[in-house]
Amino acid sequence: MKQFQFKLDPVLKYRRFQEEQARMDLAEARMVCREIRSRMEEVCRKKAGMQAQLQQESRSGITAGRYLDCRNFVSRLDRELADARKELRKQEKKVQMLGSQLKQQYIAKNHW
Repeated sequence: MKQFQFKLDPVLKYRRFQEEQARMDLAEARMVCREIRSRMEEVCRKKAGMQAQLQQESRSGITAGRYLDCRNFVSRLDRELADARKELRKQEKKVQMLGSQLKQQYIAKNHW
């Protein structure tokens, strides 16, 4: 006797595949957010260190060229931080979008 085969099995497999893909995309987006945050923390540490060093050197006497170099470096770090904030906001929106897509995939998979 022929074994019973559920006709919608390929549809269910495809929906499981879509849900798993949505999970992986969401996990990857969250990982990118963590990387951006850690990069921002590193830039903040560099900026704080440079500002402390600049303040210490300005007390003991610093050349104008050295002062300008340090200020330019701090300004560059400020720009990097602003760019990272923009990128983080964009990535967080992506995480929200992927989270809602995952929820929709879960509902679609379990709707049958």
